[in-house]
This record gives sequence, structure tokens and C-alpha cells, in this order.
Amino acid sequence: AEVVLFYELSDATTTGRRLSEATLKGRLVCESCTSGGMLGLGFAATPKTMNGATAIIGTSAGGVAIYELANYEPTLSAQQTLFDTEVVATDAGLEFAFTVPLPLGSGAGDPATVVILPWQFVKAQ
Repeated sequence: AEVVLFYELSDATTTGRRLSEATLKGRLVCESCTSGGMLGLGFAATPKTMNGATAIIGTSAGGVAIYELANYEPTLSAQQTLFDTEVVATDAGLEFAFTVPLPLGSGAGDPATVVILPWQFVKAQ
């Protein structure tokens, strides 16, 4: 399955006395992901290692959430900082959108320095 990631990273900025957080805004699209399932984007704490990573997972049931990957099993993270989430699940595929303040999760690497390898960090079912 071909999975496409569209993203925008924004730096923390100061306007007057107001500090805005750095954010990651993304949309993950899989046109061949039909008949239910999930789609996820992970950020490794240690390069090329899934265990200990933080993932943003969208499901065809309509939810988008942050998960911690311990022992290769996703567990809902206590830190749910996503906003502007959207899931579109149709016969034509699955896609989800999100915005999240950075840094992401307790063990996640900095998205600006992480190389995203679709076969390693993205799973479509």
C-alpha cells in the first residue's frame, strides 16, 4: 500500500509577550487502505527502533490518538495533546489529519531530525 505524508513543521514563536509552541501539522493518506483498519505514523526514541516509540494512529472507526509503543503493542498515551483531528474513511481509502505541539510524547525523537521510513513506521491494515 502506498502511504503519503503531508506535513508542516512550525517553530516556536514569540509575538509580544505570547509564546506559541512549535507544532507538527500532518495528513496521512492511504488510497488502498479500505475495509476498515488503521494507519499510523511513528517517531522513534532510538533511530530505527519501533519499541519505545510514540505514534499517532488514526482508525477507520473515526479516532485519532497518540500511542506509546512498548513491547511492540500500542498503548493509549496519557498525554493526548492532538487537536484539529480529522478522519476520512471511504471505499476509496483512509486518511487522517492532526496537529500536535512539540515535543511529542515522553520518548519521541524530534520530528525535525527523524527520518520517516514508511515500511518501518507506517502500518496499514
